[in-house]
Amino acid sequence: MCKRLLVLILVFLMALSVSACAEVVSDVNKDISDSLLITLDKGTYDANDAKIVVNIKNASEVIEYTYGEKVILEVKENGEYKSAGEDLIYNDMLYILIPLGESEMTVSLNEKFPDLSSGEYRLGITFNVTGSEIFETVFAKFTLE
Repeated sequence: MCKRLLVLILVFLMALSVSACAEVVSDVNKDISDSLLITLDKGTYDANDAKIVVNIKNASEVIEYTYGEKVILEVKENGEYKSAGEDLIYNDMLYILIPLGESEMTVSLNEKFPDLSSGEYRLGITFNVTGSEIFETVFAKFTLE
């Protein structure tokens, strides 16, 4: 009888801890979309020489993020964003964005993605919650003329 009671208590405690972990992951996922922001120095760029200054801001007071120099570029076609090619030129560096931290990076679109035409685009950076397997890509929109 004592062993059964002990097993039931252990099962109850394990269920409680799993439930708490699920709530924390859910809160972190919500915080990512609310706390990460990337903005661009302009809304419109010259398609022949586009150097984009990307401002990155972490509005979270507790979550630290990591990210790299690789960017995602998508072009709007028929109302939907589709890949504009793969970023093959980047330093394999890892940057840390501390809570309430800000950072800046410059992206030379013509070097990374030659032969871009005029249109609506969005540039994305993938962030990772430090020490986890949670990733989120955040985008900023712009126009090439």
